[in-house]
Amino acid sequence: MADQIGVDPGSAVLPHLVRRVPYTVTVHDLIPLLALKGLIPGPVLTRRGTTLLKGVLAAINGASSIVAVSSVTANDLCKYLCIPSKKIIVIENPVFPSNRYKFACRETDDLFSCYENYLNLIHVGTGFYKNRELVLKIADLLNKSGYPVRLTLIGMLNEQEERFLLSSSVSKTTSVFDAVPDAVMSMLMRKAHFLIFPSHYEGFGMPVLEAWKHGCIPISSKQGALADINLEDFTISKYMNAELYVDKIIALWRNSSHRIDALRRGFEHVNSTRFSYVKWTENYKTVLS
Repeated sequence: MADQIGVDPGSAVLPHLVRRVPYTVTVHDLIPLLALKGLIPGPVLTRRGTTLLKGVLAAINGASSIVAVSSVTANDLCKYLCIPSKKIIVIENPVFPSNRYKFACRETDDLFSCYENYLNLIHVGTGFYKNRELVLKIADLLNKSGYPVRLTLIGMLNEQEERFLLSSSVSKTTSVFDAVPDAVMSMLMRKAHFLIFPSHYEGFGMPVLEAWKHGCIPISSKQGALADINLEDFTISKYMNAELYVDKIIALWRNSSHRIDALRRGFEHVNSTRFSYVKWTENYKTVLS
């Protein structure tokens, strides 16, 4: 949700109580608060969770300056926490150069060696707002529509998601990873044809940019920052409708020229100066100087 800069690690949640010097916070999203307000689907916070959320929100309010990773997050800070806009600086997350990992990974090659004619899908992330049950439904519908699916999930399933997967038609062609190193993540993205990303909300949506970088087409919802981070043609407005994702994927899968054009546009998008690591570094230097 947020990171504190210039704060002792042991007191990161409550810097406003233990520090008298100015500090800066980077806010990624206000998803727990939005769920608490009933604005997005989410679980009821426990007593401890509510206490932690109050501490984080107090730390945000007490900061001398706030970096928001997207204009959507900046707007949420103004709207729900009444933070003055002059206190907020938007610095979008950067994308590392695409040549960061250029080597073969035998483990990932072995995973996909038997699925050369399959539609390879990937999803990244856990948490209630990731909408993973819909990811499983989309994969199941594609598979039942005559397009054999190989699904890779990064992040373990909860009990409900696991039951859904076991009852689906893709249970035997799905791999679930708890966590993977960046290098392996890079290889898994390169192997996938589509990233399925139907989140209820995102403060930024880095997996979308990572997908474009690695030649994988992200089909996402338009919730939160995703409407701005992803290219419009690859977002779904009625994001809870699994059939719309299926139709979009099949249309691209059956038309190689459209798919190649999509990848070209995505590559230009992710490699624009907007997401430059150098620009990001310079912006942070300015904030912290």
